[in-house]
Amino acid sequence: MPEYFDSTVAVAAIFPGSANYADASARLKAAENDAVIINHGLAEIYRTLTGRLRLPPKAAAQLVEGVLLATFKEAPLSRSDYARVVKAMAQQNLCGPIIYDALHAEGARKAGASVVHTYNTAHSSRVAPGLPLG
Repeated sequence: MPEYFDSTVAVAAIFPGSANYADASARLKAAENDAVIINHGLAEIYRTLTGRLRLPPKAAAQLVEGVLLATFKEAPLSRSDYARVVKAMAQQNLCGPIIYDALHAEGARKAGASVVHTYNTAHSSRVAPGLPLG
């Protein structure tokens, strides 16, 4: 059964300098070939690697291309999925970066994930009720 990884855990799983590297890489290894992420998550990972973690752009791109694309299966989201998530956010009066957590939650739902691996449980629990968080 698919296991969904948001960008917080995916970054930690591929970046040995992360404080959560041991935990995240163990989760990824345990998922074997059932790790999934939305394509937007890849952009978030690149942003984190080149921004907060200050990796050179080429090194970050190599991690995205060489590790992430080979490791994670795609949890596809359509334009109508994005529109539905935006509408749900507006109905809940939620704004800002939590939209990305909501998109990850939608990707997990669409993939039929058995668990959502995240280190941002505060946001994820608000936008992913009913999804098991790990």
